[in-house]
Amino acid sequence: MRAQRAFFALLIGGLVLTLPIVSMAQVDSRRIEEVVKKSVLTPADMEIIDAFVSDTVGRLVRTTDFTEVAKTRAVIVSHQIPQAQYAPRFSEAVFREIGKGFDYATNEITDPDRRFKVFTNLLILANELSDPRLADLGVRMIPYDNSTVRYWAVRAATNPSVWDKLSQNQAAAAPLTGRIIDACSK
Repeated sequence: MRAQRAFFALLIGGLVLTLPIVSMAQVDSRRIEEVVKKSVLTPADMEIIDAFVSDTVGRLVRTTDFTEVAKTRAVIVSHQIPQAQYAPRFSEAVFREIGKGFDYATNEITDPDRRFKVFTNLLILANELSDPRLADLGVRMIPYDNSTVRYWAVRAATNPSVWDKLSQNQAAAAPLTGRIIDACSK
């Protein structure tokens, strides 16, 4: 009977200790959900977009438990909407925060395995968002030493949805093509 009580005490203790970890992986998206529903955005709404993207991409970069990263990426992608005021601000914020994430991983993360995982997840996110602005971030990582990072960098830079959008603006597409070719030849 004592063994059974001890087992249940350990089980309950373990569950209590894991609850904060699970809740940390979840992103509070109530404020951004309110912004998404609006047709006209205020400066305060723009700040909410910036804060949401900063928080979610920051979680992706700072994590040491990579089991929840796919969910975090999905939360970010699910908040990419085509609303006229929202979309450009979201795109700008994602570009800025993913760039900061690469810089942070390069300069602050000393563990090569964790740095590799952060780079890979940022590139997967850039690919999933299919935003032409993010193609440059992929190009920047093409020469990286790790083949998995290079794979996702090429995917982000050559995403067909990105190129469908870029094909409407040849002035933007041509220089990007040159940068991709240069990066691949390094």
